[in-house]
Amino acid sequence: MNAAAIGNGDKLSHIRVSGLTKRYSTSRGEVLALDDVSISIGAGEKVVLLGPSGCGKTTLLRCIAGLESPDAGEIEIDGKIVYSSSMRIHLPPERRGLSMVFQSYALWPHMTVFQNVAYPLINARVPKADIEARVMAALRMVNCDIYADRYPSQLSGGQQQRVSLARAIVGRDETVLFDEPLSNVDALVREQLRNELAALQKKLAFSTVYVTHDQSEALALADRIAVMRSGRIAQIGSVREIYERPASRYVAGFTGAANIIEGRISSVEKDVAAVQTAIGPLQVRPDGLAADQAISIVIRPEHLQFSDARPAVNAIRGRIELATFLGVYTEYILAAQDQRLVVRSTRPDLLDEGSEVWVTLDTKHAVTFATDGGHE
Repeated sequence: MNAAAIGNGDKLSHIRVSGLTKRYSTSRGEVLALDDVSISIGAGEKVVLLGPSGCGKTTLLRCIAGLESPDAGEIEIDGKIVYSSSMRIHLPPERRGLSMVFQSYALWPHMTVFQNVAYPLINARVPKADIEARVMAALRMVNCDIYADRYPSQLSGGQQQRVSLARAIVGRDETVLFDEPLSNVDALVREQLRNELAALQKKLAFSTVYVTHDQSEALALADRIAVMRSGRIAQIGSVREIYERPASRYVAGFTGAANIIEGRISSVEKDVAAVQTAIGPLQVRPDGLAADQAISIVIRPEHLQFSDARPAVNAIRGRIELATFLGVYTEYILAAQDQRLVVRSTRPDLLDEGSEVWVTLDTKHAVTFATDGGHE
């Protein structure tokens, strides 16, 4: 069992997934979509499943929802087993107490907005006297009450997704599952919906399991991020932990821009490991490194800093190939020997393209991996 993936701090477990395995048969043979995955989600916690297409994140979400039947493992919700291969239990989605928001909105085109949101309440046999009040309250929470009598085709993509969210929260389920819900709307609406969703989750305190391949979305919405790769959880941790202390080059590269500098340890002292690289000698924290070890240094663009004079330590000389002003910061592409480095700087003066500059890396933010240690 992937024991490193289990655990959610001090929060009481609301959803517990243990040893989940799922295989698909294809024309090219068997595909292992989930490989002994274990994870727990606390009550009111926001967990984001992050990874590229085909990594297993949507399959895991659909297994939790009951839309897919795993081949092995166990799923428990609020202390009740809803799936177990050993006990031959597989509760259908409607008996799991979960709501789901889909990428495609999944609204009935022949129903009005009101009817779409009311649908789960009607199925649950909520008294008619309560349905209107609950539907309109849910629509007000997502600023769509004025569209109650419209049909989905009369709404924008962002409005349809808000209605989909209202339908998910109207049943007052303790967990809402999200399958890349913002991927079909434009960038501005995506940011607005992301902020509204975060505010709504905070207000209603429902647990969230959110699938995305968008790193910025994951960082903005999560309490914890589970980075997935090839059907397994590569690392799970808080937003800061995943970003600042990735467990592998893969995790580092998938949770934001990262510069990777290859080198070899020339010496190790108590507080410093000296590294020879193609862009000059660098110093990093020892962190269990040994002399003559091949390593990769991972440094985020914001942790490379310009210097007006040659730095005493970790001096990197390069030429600015491209400068792009992005509002809050300027992003520079720096050619250092044969390596290209990305530097993000908030300094007010714009450095000219073609100019020679010094940069230095912030040692406390540098993360190292043994190149031959399997931490890819």
